Amino acid sequence: MDVLICLKANGSPYIYVVPGSIKVPCEDCGELVHMAPSSQGIKDQLVVVCVVCGQARLGKEEDPELIMTEGQAEEIKAWSRRQ
Repeated sequence: MDVLICLKANGSPYIYVVPGSIKVPCEDCGELVHMAPSSQGIKDQLVVVCVVCGQARLGKEEDPELIMTEGQAEEIKAWSRRQ
């Protein structure tokens, strides 16, 4: 199963939260993370983890493949236009 790495929803004022994001628990540690709209429709096909747990998982992979969906790319473009 593919892994989706999300930012923790710890209330940090320094992170950008994509409008329409929902909070879901990290499947490894249970802390809440922000899941952007582009991933919500496919969340049943993913293991959702926070950045810390995602890094731990990546460290165990011999040759991890990192991908981005078109929707995620559009969300990042929208964020960069705000800067």
